[in-house]
Amino acid sequence: MTLSAAYISLTSIILVEMVGLDRLTNSFGLLSLFRGASSILGPPLAGSIYDWTGSYDIPFFLAGGLLIIAGVCMFFIPWLTKTPAVEITLSGPGDDGDSGRPDSEPTTSL
Repeated sequence: MTLSAAYISLTSIILVEMVGLDRLTNSFGLLSLFRGASSILGPPLAGSIYDWTGSYDIPFFLAGGLLIIAGVCMFFIPWLTKTPAVEITLSGPGDDGDSGRPDSEPTTSL
């Protein structure tokens, strides 16, 4: 019971640290989507593997292996987020900064 409380209470704190406060709602929604999908698909899949093999060993080790793979993937996220982002600016010399168009329109005379 204690592990479940820590898991639930730390979820939003870790999401804010990883993706920022402005993306918290989107990340929480995606996290809930994948948690729900795994809760719906996991037990029937484990039951199917049990019916096929007659043992719970393979579903147990498969679930543990996927958990270890997820942990290893989470290990690399801070390293990937430290890469510098490329910033693109659209305003330059001669721009008014509001519309992205130059202050004076080019004229042609014949």
